[in-house]
Amino acid sequence: MSKIKFLRQDAHRFKRLGMKWRKPKGLQSKLKRKIRGAGNYPRSGYRSPKSTRNLHPSGKPEVLICNITELRKLDDSVVVRVSSKTGLKKRKDIETEAEKMNIRILNPKRVEKKKIIEEKGIKKESKKSEIESGKES
Repeated sequence: MSKIKFLRQDAHRFKRLGMKWRKPKGLQSKLKRKIRGAGNYPRSGYRSPKSTRNLHPSGKPEVLICNITELRKLDDSVVVRVSSKTGLKKRKDIETEAEKMNIRILNPKRVEKKKIIEEKGIKKESKKSEIESGKES
């Protein structure tokens, strides 16, 4: 069963309101009076079961780490999210260590893509220089 979205009153009509929840405060508000068809109103019965609460969709608990020592304390029954404060050098070390330990990283850096883009940029520059040198002659 999918999670129910609780939207602010008239969020579908006005983009500026945003797709988020705010409690309705109007005296004649149908949503406040919980009239059927007016939208979903948050209640205690909508809470998810304890067994699945705070888990990643893969079913494993999510752990935030900052360095390799924190990673080495873990096993493959968890998924890891590397802190945004961690630099690229440490992050590479964490990713290689996690690969050895068979631990999934949820936010890996895409270094390979950056290299490919840089190589394409170099090729574009060389083509431009060839065109410019052809114009000069």
